[in-house]
Amino acid sequence: MTKLIQRMREELVRRNYAESTMRTYLQVAEDFRRYSETRLDQRGPDDIRRYQVHLLEERKLGVNTVVSHIAALRFFYVKTLKRPAMKEDLPYPHSPKHARRLPTILTPEEVSRLIDSARNLFHYAMLLTMYSAGLRRSELCKLKVATSIAAAWSFASSVAKAVWTVKSHSIQSYSRPCARTGVGCVPRPICSLAPGMAGGRISRSRPR
Repeated sequence: MTKLIQRMREELVRRNYAESTMRTYLQVAEDFRRYSETRLDQRGPDDIRRYQVHLLEERKLGVNTVVSHIAALRFFYVKTLKRPAMKEDLPYPHSPKHARRLPTILTPEEVSRLIDSARNLFHYAMLLTMYSAGLRRSELCKLKVATSIAAAWSFASSVAKAVWTVKSHSIQSYSRPCARTGVGCVPRPICSLAPGMAGGRISRSRPR
């Protein structure tokens, strides 16, 4: 890491940028340095313009990706090097409007086949819960199962401010065996519906 990029990192830390944003900005600065093969503080508007064209025409990056590159370079020149005039030399690329496509709606028969394709009863209950409650995958991973001897089974999601309560008879009937057998789940009054391998919740990005 060069002194200038280290200085950029310090400015990012001072402003409490997110770790992912810092990592992206520093990678962009390093990429621009390698492209120009000179010190970053010696680059001018012509170098920046050629770099933007390089990203769009030669590397064929998406518009949103190029926007993140421009944001990183703006931060470097405007915030780190204190050159506010450079902002005019770093325009964001225009994003053409695309026709919004309607989502694919499954028929009841397709939904039934999808749920029936579960390999075991535990996965069957998870799919049935997601469909009945309209939950996202990340919401399912944080779902809690509240059990009570005197009360009926219910599922409550603590992900958002709103609380979904599912009282479908089919979900309740298929959730009871999963809880009784304790497949990957510690039998407690409140536990995760989708427990992970080590006692935690299933990964939001890749549930198993």
